[in-house]
Amino acid sequence: MKGGPVADYDDEPAPVWRKSTLSNSGGCLEVAFVNGLVLLRDSKHANGPVLPIPLQAWTAFLARVRASGFDAHP
Repeated sequence: MKGGPVADYDDEPAPVWRKSTLSNSGGCLEVAFVNGLVLLRDSKHANGPVLPIPLQAWTAFLARVRASGFDAHP
């Protein structure tokens, strides 16, 4: 069974995908913001599945990551 997109955004304007400027491996998580949602996808599979997350949940996730020190640069 082959997987498809998790969410269908064909009726929406094309999202602007972003990834970390610190990434150079090609295996990154990309994010886009559309209508109060954060869309996540694997940069190696630009036409693959997209995971939509409510903006409030994404903001809470980032706050927890920052509070734990995971965003510290080497």
